[in-house]
Amino acid sequence: MYKENKTYFEENLKDGFDISKREILVEDNTYYVCFLNSLTDAKQILELVKGLYQGKTILDVFAMYCAYTSKAPSNKKALEAILSGQCVVLNEGDVYIVEVRNYPNQISNEASNEQSIRGSHDSFVENIILNVGLMRRRIRDPKLKIKLHQEGNRSLTDIAYLYIEDLVDENI
Repeated sequence: MYKENKTYFEENLKDGFDISKREILVEDNTYYVCFLNSLTDAKQILELVKGLYQGKTILDVFAMYCAYTSKAPSNKKALEAILSGQCVVLNEGDVYIVEVRNYPNQISNEASNEQSIRGSHDSFVENIILNVGLMRRRIRDPKLKIKLHQEGNRSLTDIAYLYIEDLVDENI
């Protein structure tokens, strides 16, 4: 069951530089941890992984852990949780959802142009991780692909190409 669950997440979460997937082997236990680093709190992830490496059982780690934890009713629900900023931990057929969300903060200033537009007033900033997090927060689709490239001879500027897999012609 563990391998089937891991394969499900591997197949549905690819092509994103902000997707973190790690297999952790502690004594006789294998854990698979998967999350979006653009929407999660790194300190909470670190505490979770440290707890696993201390050799405690997964339920003990969750009991110590300050965030909300639950068993996932299905892999589909677990995938939705990852796309909303939560962490998924697999262990011997069990799939757990751990609350580790940390959405990107935006500056409260509105853009000076197009002030008449209604809706959310999110705007891009210089930090590419924050920008990717803003997009992930709005588009929770496993087919959203994010490819990071560096362009320019001297500046090596980071550029993220975002697209939804079945809606665009990837050759363009």
